[in-house]
Amino acid sequence: MENRLNQEQKDALMEIVSIGAGNAATAISRLVNRQITLSVSTIQLMPVTEASQAMGDPQALVAGVYCKISGELAGGFLLTFPGETAFVLTDILLGEPAGKTKTLDDLGRSALQETGNIIIGAFVAVLADIAHKNMLTSAPKFAFDMAGAVIDFILAELAEVAEQALVMELVFFDVKKTINGKFFILADPGSLKLLLSVVEENNE
Repeated sequence: MENRLNQEQKDALMEIVSIGAGNAATAISRLVNRQITLSVSTIQLMPVTEASQAMGDPQALVAGVYCKISGELAGGFLLTFPGETAFVLTDILLGEPAGKTKTLDDLGRSALQETGNIIIGAFVAVLADIAHKNMLTSAPKFAFDMAGAVIDFILAELAEVAEQALVMELVFFDVKKTINGKFFILADPGSLKLLLSVVEENNE
């Protein structure tokens, strides 16, 4: 499979992942008792070994939530936020004044992990429904570390399974400071090919 998406594939995927983003935003809005809008601004396909570049400086701190996929589609999901962005999001999730969170304690980590779990779950539900395939996710794992260390962990988990990653940029609106995160779908070659074919058919 080529390391890029054609326009038809991008359009089809955008339509589907936008549904997942909308569902996730609704769930998060209920959680924090305020209106949150979540959208997908970009989507691209790249080799898993280059995925770390999408997170920027490998030495920069990122918060990451990761789940393995099993079933008829296999691989993993990874959601990451830059360190400072994670602090902003933590304040929103915990109802704290803007700028209060400077480090992540257990409560902050738990809030981010649960939010990641909600977002991943929303995307899994939509993709499973569209593909008519069973997709099971593991319990989420949370990490707050350098981007390079986070992606190295993922590669160790999936190097023998996933060769390519769908990389999306998520944008939170309706908050005082726009929040950007990266969302990765890392599927084995057969699963990724099947997923792309299904979304294309659904868009016809």
